[in-house]
Amino acid sequence: MRFAGLLAVIALIGFVATADHLGAQTKDTKDPKDAKDPLKDIKKDKEDAPSYINGKTLHEWTLALKHADPSVRQQAIQNVVAFGPVARMAIPTLTTYSLRELDASLRGDAAAAIGMIAGMDKAIDAEEAPKVVQALSVLLGTTETQRSVRLQATLAIAQFGPRGRIAIPMLVDNARDSYSWHLRKAVCFALGRVGNDPAKGPDTKALTTLVGSLKDIANPVRFEAILALSAMGMSPRLPEVEMEKKALEALLVDHDKNIAIWARVLLCYIDPKYLEPKSLAQLTTFLQKDNDPKVRSSAARAIGTLGSKAKTLVPNLYNALGDKDLDVILSSLSALGMMVGEVPTVLPELESRLTDSEATVRGHVAGVLGHLGKHAKSSIPKLTAALRDKDSTVVYQVIVALMRLGAMSESSATTLDELAKNHKDEYIKRASEEGAKYIREQADKAAKEPAKKP
Repeated sequence: MRFAGLLAVIALIGFVATADHLGAQTKDTKDPKDAKDPLKDIKKDKEDAPSYINGKTLHEWTLALKHADPSVRQQAIQNVVAFGPVARMAIPTLTTYSLRELDASLRGDAAAAIGMIAGMDKAIDAEEAPKVVQALSVLLGTTETQRSVRLQATLAIAQFGPRGRIAIPMLVDNARDSYSWHLRKAVCFALGRVGNDPAKGPDTKALTTLVGSLKDIANPVRFEAILALSAMGMSPRLPEVEMEKKALEALLVDHDKNIAIWARVLLCYIDPKYLEPKSLAQLTTFLQKDNDPKVRSSAARAIGTLGSKAKTLVPNLYNALGDKDLDVILSSLSALGMMVGEVPTVLPELESRLTDSEATVRGHVAGVLGHLGKHAKSSIPKLTAALRDKDSTVVYQVIVALMRLGAMSESSATTLDELAKNHKDEYIKRASEEGAKYIREQADKAAKEPAKKP
């Protein structure tokens, strides 16, 4: 696959708030600004599913999916998901009954619930998946008049990834829906998730549909089509590659500059000529000269997504650190993080920002360093010093960064012990205690592992 996760990288450096799919010959890392609690993400969740949700067991809520009162049935749909992966026990009832509700709001909620369960690790097995996807596909047919229901069914199918390929014909039909650009956008997202076959490459119908969506009148649909094409990977069939390339080249002058930027990024993976200085210079023009800070920020993220392929643009990213817009600065710092290991001057530049006058910058840099793994080993002393920051939010982000670095940051555990005892913020005290414990656990685990052969 040409880009096994460009979108994941974009999300990582805070580029796009969509799902995880623009493509990938890049580092598989996550966004330092992830809305989820990083401490909870790092720690392994060993807790069992809850026994009760809102006073009922999973079995009781599953039975309530057939209750005479539709309001109770809707409440049941919403509650079964809260049980986590074990909610798969409710899948047969959700597909057989809830997806066939007369009430459109219940059908939509049922599709959304199935999508949430499908997105849980090991919740729906390979044998059951085709039956569930087929049931969801029914909601994409002409008998379903509610676009909101089709939308939820489409997003649910996307959660099945390649296991949802049987839904491609129905998704393709909905890509031409003239009533809802939201639905067309969702279809692009879903095709990008389900449309690739690791053995044969992208499904031809899915690929052709996405290329057609690059001409959609709605900007978000065109942008989603770029992301989806990236997620699917390059076709092994030359005519399809040329078709995609031609459509993307037309977007280089799109009136939406964000689309023009990311079309160029995708072209960089298709044709090496787009990595030549003249082509890359177009990204620096957006980065340095555009009047819209959102465009400048998007250009910085695009450069970062290209990683070492665009390492010649590091000086331009350094210049962007003087931008008046905070988001442009943060995006440039994230982009520089993608260059560490390729350009020796980048790591010292990032470390210097741990003492920046702006707290948001200090915290963001800590997050970037925390995702660099072995490349940030030499940064641990400076991260440890940053635990003394006056801003509690920054301190928390530094703790998370040190935890992400795991056993390498064992030397920081003593400082965390001190914070756990003396810091004025109770939240920081708890985080420091958990951080020190986690780092020591990782160090002990590493010590017990057999030494790797040179």
